[in-house]
Amino acid sequence: MTTFAKLENNVVVDVIVASAQFVATLPGTWIETGAGVHKNYAGKGYGWSAELQCFFAPQPYPSWTLNSSTCQWEPPTAMPVNSNRYVWNENTQQWVIV
Repeated sequence: MTTFAKLENNVVVDVIVASAQFVATLPGTWIETGAGVHKNYAGKGYGWSAELQCFFAPQPYPSWTLNSSTCQWEPPTAMPVNSNRYVWNENTQQWVIV
């Protein structure tokens, strides 16, 4: 059994576990997903890039950009690495200690 994601307008609308033979009988566009397949595991609401051959989560903030190598969203500045907990403040474009 394999996990497949159904796409509509390059957005994942369903994820199922089934055989490739069964999925071939279903209408619509289905793409395999899972650990190590297409960089990220697909979830409902995720996007699909045919160019990058990857699934990606919805964009968390308008200022964040999609890393074309990892297909992960990245902030304009890296989060500080220390023992504090941070959240991104989109208005100030800075990490804020929680």
